[in-house]
Amino acid sequence: MIEKKPRIYTYPDPFLRQKSEPIESFDESLCDLVQLMRKIMKETSGIGLAAPQIGVSKRIIVVDDLTLEVSPEKRVLINPEILIFTEQQGSVEEGCLSVPEIYAPVKRPVGIQYRYYDENGTCYEGEDGSFWARVAQHELDHLDGILFIDRISSLQKRLIRKKLQKLRRISRD
Repeated sequence: MIEKKPRIYTYPDPFLRQKSEPIESFDESLCDLVQLMRKIMKETSGIGLAAPQIGVSKRIIVVDDLTLEVSPEKRVLINPEILIFTEQQGSVEEGCLSVPEIYAPVKRPVGIQYRYYDENGTCYEGEDGSFWARVAQHELDHLDGILFIDRISSLQKRLIRKKLQKLRRISRD
């Protein structure tokens, strides 16, 4: 399931555009993958990481629990779903480990109603309107082959065009 030395896949790698497969078995290999993802997220100082970003086409996300003020923990979201989006939208600058050194404002729903499983198969449902909801939406997009640069305005795309071209050149080398 995991290559020997995992790496962060970066734009324009076509792997990032694939829709991920659901997890069907909550077993030891899943726990190993979760531990690896937590480690990579910590090493890269990310606040969220989706399995496709490390070359695993599975519906798994690890996210900092940004709602905890004292001791942040990592949430594991397996087979996550957003059931309802709020109508209210907000624009916040986003970046991504898979699109390095590029940041742009992205308009997203402010709140979500969600469902996901943890690595033990326990189901969680709830609502969130904090920054965590934005991070969850960003990471869930990865599971569907969507990057944050797909959600930015035409003007923002023009502003980052040269940086994207540079990433494409680097990937060819």
